[in-house]
Amino acid sequence: MKKQYLIFLVTAIISLFFIVKYSTTAKRDTKISRELTQQTNQPATEEETALKKALITNPNDDNAYAGLGSLYFNQGRFDDAQAALEKAFSLNPKNEQIMLQLGNFYRYRGRYQESEHMFQEALRQNPTNENIYVEIGKLYRNMEQYADAERMFQKAIEINPKDDRIYSYGLGYLYRDMGKLDKAEQMFLKAVELNPQNDFNYMGLGDIYRDMGTYEESERMFRKAIAMNPKSEAYMGLGWLYSRMEKYNEAERAFQQYLDNIRPKSEVYLGLGYIFQKKGKLAEAKQAFQRSIELNQTVGGPQALAALYISQGKTRKAAEILKKYNASNNPVR
Repeated sequence: MKKQYLIFLVTAIISLFFIVKYSTTAKRDTKISRELTQQTNQPATEEETALKKALITNPNDDNAYAGLGSLYFNQGRFDDAQAALEKAFSLNPKNEQIMLQLGNFYRYRGRYQESEHMFQEALRQNPTNENIYVEIGKLYRNMEQYADAERMFQKAIEINPKDDRIYSYGLGYLYRDMGKLDKAEQMFLKAVELNPQNDFNYMGLGDIYRDMGTYEESERMFRKAIAMNPKSEAYMGLGWLYSRMEKYNEAERAFQQYLDNIRPKSEVYLGLGYIFQKKGKLAEAKQAFQRSIELNQTVGGPQALAALYISQGKTRKAAEILKKYNASNNPVR
């Protein structure tokens, strides 16, 4: 009976997740300057070389460390990114831009308590910066504290009602997560009206239309965003759209284009794992789910991996994964 219940529970969670929702610090202070100015296994870009030269000239250049942090983040070198950003913050703990970068890094990795602390520090530095309220709102949305998130976005609008990002990054995705698709569509259309050159606004409409089931219009919005910006995150939305349409080869290509053009992302590996599982490539599915978990444990990777184990009759391993996930993701509010 327990085994049957576990199979039912995990299968229900995964089905709901895929069909509806989608469409430590080590001792661095004395070593980091040397470590980050040394060569890595990856060939250095011109930008990385320039930033490292700046650190040789001035080992206390907080902006150079912040630049490296952003660069490494976009390359998926998250340990290096964290080291660089935390070093930048230690050199200049009053720099609100560095606080926002570090807060966003923690949010991206699912470290919500640390993210909130960093954003609140930035807010104390500058309580009239609408960008800080937007970032706190996005964090609260991730934490499913929707009323708090909406309050933050409305505060940002009071400061700057013409910032399109508040309506797209902010209220649009908030209302989507709350299941208020009509209101979400209105917010993204408002964002397009304010800034028709921002590809992100069209990507948001693509997500909303996919959730509404208007797939042709959804694809058109995603393609428009990509045409405007070849590095648009719309590749991820397109992947989930094709997944829902059961166009698995197209979905796999879209997810892979995201990874090739932008950065590693937990939700993208989750999507790839789902596609591999549908195509019977179970070893590849397992690897993708594990990579998703490594990047961020909070977006569904553990449940997906557990469901995969159950489909293979490995119920004990599935239970171990779910137990570990629950133990490591109790929110501290």
